[in-house]
Amino acid sequence: MGFRAPNLLGAAQHVAEGKLNLARLGYLSYEDARTELMKLRGVGEKIADCVLLFAYGFDSAFPVDVWIERALQTLYFPKRRVSEKKLLHFAATHFGPHAGYAQQYLFHYIRTKKR
Repeated sequence: MGFRAPNLLGAAQHVAEGKLNLARLGYLSYEDARTELMKLRGVGEKIADCVLLFAYGFDSAFPVDVWIERALQTLYFPKRRVSEKKLLHFAATHFGPHAGYAQQYLFHYIRTKKR
């Protein structure tokens, strides 16, 4: 786990001590579940969104990494640089409540397209 090991151990301890109830996350709103995950050391927006999309089925979660940012810039904003905040707003409004599915297609496309 390398440099992430202390964060993973801390997250496991939070769960074991009852400070984070993983079963409860699925019943929260997307925003509240994201906030709860981001209380853990080492969990930022991207990791929280990955967990919510892939483990909890929050289809509106839209994790942005370098590949997603590159895909959005290339496909939707080829002539200008757009901030990550604006990219997230674009994804939420353009792809709607199932933005997570679009994120997966974008990721696959940008990773596999011929250069």
